[in-house]
Amino acid sequence: MIRKIYICLVFNILILPAPGSQAAEKYTLKFVTAHKLTVRSRPTVRSRKVGILTKGTRIYARRTTVSDTFRGVTDYWYKCKKPAGYVFGSYLSDVSLEEFVSPYCVIEWLGKRPDTFGCYLEKEFGFSHSKFNCSLQRYQIETDPCNKKTFYEGPPFPSFKKSRIHPLVEQITLYWEAGKLRAIDIVCKKRLNKTYIRKLFNLPGEGSFSDRNIYKIKIQDQKQRTRMLLEAFAPTIINEEDCLKYQRKK
Repeated sequence: MIRKIYICLVFNILILPAPGSQAAEKYTLKFVTAHKLTVRSRPTVRSRKVGILTKGTRIYARRTTVSDTFRGVTDYWYKCKKPAGYVFGSYLSDVSLEEFVSPYCVIEWLGKRPDTFGCYLEKEFGFSHSKFNCSLQRYQIETDPCNKKTFYEGPPFPSFKKSRIHPLVEQITLYWEAGKLRAIDIVCKKRLNKTYIRKLFNLPGEGSFSDRNIYKIKIQDQKQRTRMLLEAFAPTIINEEDCLKYQRKK
C-alpha cells in the first residue's frame, strides 16, 4: 500500500503544471506595430536589451502571466522564440499592417470645435495643448477671416501619437477655420489601393456621404506614398484688399 501511494504522488508531481505555468499558451504569429520594439532579457523594462525589432516584423510569441503599464497602456509581456527574449504586448498585433483597421473613425472629427477637440486629445491621447485643453472655458469663435491668427487657430494632432490612428500613418495635419475642423490631411508611409485605404481608415464609399458632415474625400498617390485629404467644407477665400480697407476704416 505504501509503495502504491508513493508512486501516485510521484506521478502527480510530474504531470501537474507549476504555479504560473504558461503550458496553455502557445506561440502564435504576431506583427510588430512600433517603429522600433526593444527585446529584453526579462519581462520588465529594467532588464537588459537583447535585440530590436522593426515595424512590420513577423515573430512568433506567447503571452506570459506578467503584466505591466508603459506610457499609460497596460498589457502583458510576450516571450519571443526568435530572437529569444520578451517584448511588451501593446506593440504587437494579430494582423499585418496592411490588414490592421484603424480603431478611430477620423472622418467624424470633421466639423469639431477646437476647444472640444482639444479636450478630446487630452483625454484620449494624453496630449494637452497649451491653449486648447480640458481647462479652456468660454472659447469665443472668430468668424472674421481678416483676423487670421484666431480665424485659423486650433490644436494640432500630436505627431508622436500618429501610430495610434494607424501604424502606416506618416503624418497627420489638421486645418482649422472659423472655429471648426475644416480638413484632415493624412499621409501614409506607402502606396495603398483606394478601395483598400477606405477600409483601413473607416472611410465611406464614393458618393455615400451626402448626408454626413463631409464636403470632399480626395485620395491620391504621391511618389511612394498615398495621401488622403478629408474636408468638411471648402476653404474660405480671403480678399486681402477688402481686409486692408476694413482695417483702415477702423
